[in-house]
Amino acid sequence: IRIRNGRILRRRSLSTTLPAVDLRSDTLTAPSRPMLECALTAPTGDDVFSEDPTVLELEAYMANLFEKEKALFLPSGTMSNLVALLSHCHARASEII
Repeated sequence: IRIRNGRILRRRSLSTTLPAVDLRSDTLTAPSRPMLECALTAPTGDDVFSEDPTVLELEAYMANLFEKEKALFLPSGTMSNLVALLSHCHARASEII
């Protein structure tokens, strides 16, 4: 992996390089016009009350993909990590080291 002009490049072969996907932060990239149009026209609802059809569709898709009964959408990696850790804490005042 190399960095050129602030862009991360990975070597494909000795003669060519392709830009790698940079997942450090969502602030490094900007959405394309089709992405913005999709977001602006997506049906919305309150996901707290299970009324957002987009979230319900995503959860159903992921549950099916992983052959599980249900899936849960969590909007951030921090929230996902917290839920994962707490799923192992079966009693109050449990600790994970």
